[in-house]
Amino acid sequence: MVDERSPADAAGHDVGERDREPAAGDGVTGRYQLAADGTVVAVDDGFCRLTGYRHAEVVGEHVSTLFGDDGSERYGAALGKVRQRGELCRTDVAVTLDTAGGDRIPCTVHVQALGGESGMWSSVGEFDPQETDETPAASTAGQDGPTAGGAEPSSSLTDRIRALSRELGTASTRAELAECVCEWLVALPQYGAAWVGRSHCSDAVLEPEATAEVEGVTLRTDGDGPVGRAVATAEVQVTATDAAADLPAALADTGTTVAAVPLVHGETVYGLLVVTATAEGALGPAERAAFADVGTVVGHALCCLRARRTLMTGRVTEVTLRVRDGGSVLSALSERLDCRVTVEGVVSTPDGRPRHYVTVHAPATDRIRAVGADWPAVERFEIVSEHDDACVVTVEPPEPTLHRVTAEHGGSVRDLVFECGDARVTIELPDADGTRELLAALRAKFETVTLAAQRETDRSIQTRRQFRSALLDRLSDRQQTALRLAYRAGYFNWPRESTGEDIAASMDVSAPTFHKHLRHAEEKLASAVVAPEEGY
Repeated sequence: MVDERSPADAAGHDVGERDREPAAGDGVTGRYQLAADGTVVAVDDGFCRLTGYRHAEVVGEHVSTLFGDDGSERYGAALGKVRQRGELCRTDVAVTLDTAGGDRIPCTVHVQALGGESGMWSSVGEFDPQETDETPAASTAGQDGPTAGGAEPSSSLTDRIRALSRELGTASTRAELAECVCEWLVALPQYGAAWVGRSHCSDAVLEPEATAEVEGVTLRTDGDGPVGRAVATAEVQVTATDAAADLPAALADTGTTVAAVPLVHGETVYGLLVVTATAEGALGPAERAAFADVGTVVGHALCCLRARRTLMTGRVTEVTLRVRDGGSVLSALSERLDCRVTVEGVVSTPDGRPRHYVTVHAPATDRIRAVGADWPAVERFEIVSEHDDACVVTVEPPEPTLHRVTAEHGGSVRDLVFECGDARVTIELPDADGTRELLAALRAKFETVTLAAQRETDRSIQTRRQFRSALLDRLSDRQQTALRLAYRAGYFNWPRESTGEDIAASMDVSAPTFHKHLRHAEEKLASAVVAPEEGY
């Protein structure tokens, strides 16, 4: 199940807008993700509301920007301990968060490491502002337990959501994660039953992955009830159970009101949570907002689970697809110039947009520019190099892209070529079960998607010695000599400890010849490092 809009767009607000000063104690928490080197990869809407920063101002910056060098050291030490324990462990660390307005907010950071091989660790976490004398929490006098109607105060529910987000990090499978959510909900006295599921056999049918206080229920998404609306809009839907046309009787009998909660991360809806309430007021406006957070927390946990499986699996499912999309500038290039367009690689810009580097196998630069001019929605379209029979172009096409949708479903694009307007793409997935879901997601975004081939294959894993040997095999003897001498002579240091002329003399060649051998060696090494990351 994939929705065309992001949850932020569906809610109708600009998450980057600084429309108020952040404050601790207002129930706002902020989630984020860091790369292994401490670079901020992503932040959520709550983080932007809490700090006053826009997404583009934080993504790509080092974590020290958020809580200073001292806080970064404590964070790094805490993350190191988590890594040593392995798997998806977590810990808490106290820091002071620097906001865009210059304020400093005391926070507890709930740190969770996403495991992987050495050098591949990243982390996700949540900033939890702590109450201070200047920012007291809303009064809860007389509300130590459930309210008069049996509903739990929204502040208490928010606390439980934070606890849930930390607990989900220990789940090793999707089924285990779904069971955790259901058990967590029915432990609260105001809720009658919980159900988590996703589509398997048909796009219009959701099958259960875990349930509590109800059994044997499947749901349909093609109706006009809360289930269908939640999937279509990626928003929480609440209604009375007797008015929910698409709710089976087995679920409707467990409560008086029902909430259908999409499990969302990015633009992808990973499944649906359905919960019924028996207490009056248990699904009011505050609780609806809290359940939107639940959907985001669970969706993020599912995304992390897929990412971890992708990193750790040694056997993958390789699928080859043919994709037709008349709205793609790359498709138009191949069709109008009657040539092949090869996507050489995709990198993420500081503000999170995918930038494609493509080879257009045609020397017609004026015609290439003319095609780019016909696509005003393309953020960037620039010829970066020209050759006798081809041009290299950098393009930032509008979302969605094949790479983005594939990544959100735990896969990676290994090869993407456009010819005569059609794309042929090879994708690796961690298992065969993800093929059907990826196909459904792509078909919701693009005109035509056809499965051309599918096979199981082992992922190639090289030892350090094998990798080094493979690199050296790419280089000629003279290139290896130029590279070794330059390295030993300090040519790559700053400032340089030797000149090209010095090294050329030791090789008994001219300086231009030395530079030619060294440049070719550098190009081959760079291609060996960059090319494996083309899958985004």
